[in-house]
Amino acid sequence: MKIDENDLDIYPCTIINDRYGGIYSDAQWLAFYCDHDQVPEAVNGGDVEEMEFWWSDEPKKWLIGKGKTPHDALKDLIKYWNEKYGT
Repeated sequence: MKIDENDLDIYPCTIINDRYGGIYSDAQWLAFYCDHDQVPEAVNGGDVEEMEFWWSDEPKKWLIGKGKTPHDALKDLIKYWNEKYGT
């Protein structure tokens, strides 16, 4: 099902500020299509955990939007969703 790009009421969705400012994730803000308690622990882990997460295939298992602002990350999440599941 396609999500309207102007519909910013996405659930479940958790938006966080990247702990390392995008060094590993390539984004300041990250929008996860999941509840806050389901965000991978490595995303808020130490240097090694975060590096291993982002530099592995693990992020491909998640719907993650990225951006310079929370709004940009959410818009990217919607775009990613629509590319993967939109009809």
